[in-house]
Amino acid sequence: MTPVANRSKARGTRYESQVVRYVRLRLEDDRVERRALHGNRDMGDIFGLFVRGHEGIIECKNHAKWGPTDLRKWEIQTDDEMFNANADFAVLVVNVPHAPVGRSLCFLTAASYAKVSGFLTHAEDTRAHDHWVCVTLDELLDVMVGH
Repeated sequence: MTPVANRSKARGTRYESQVVRYVRLRLEDDRVERRALHGNRDMGDIFGLFVRGHEGIIECKNHAKWGPTDLRKWEIQTDDEMFNANADFAVLVVNVPHAPVGRSLCFLTAASYAKVSGFLTHAEDTRAHDHWVCVTLDELLDVMVGH
């Protein structure tokens, strides 16, 4: 691996660890953990996320610059990893440079949001799997704990 790739991997690992610590603290749940790499059948970076009877995964991204094309690629990756992990929901967490981890952006399908929030009742509508919503990590964790 090149030095640049090593730095990038280390930055990603550091961010994943920050997200794990933050989510554990906010949900008061030590089952949330970083996942070891699984080759071509990746199952998300973080697992052990249990909310309202559903188990989910988190995919983390820590890039200084990104745009709509990157986001769409990451959404597809997150969906694939949810399927690989046999998870009920998935959250794509994207770092916001120079902001606290709680201000990270969370992207999830309307179906996943319905499962973690308990607010929506028609999560199985196929459109809910195609429409993505965005909230901050703090806002998502507030919803998960019922605030």
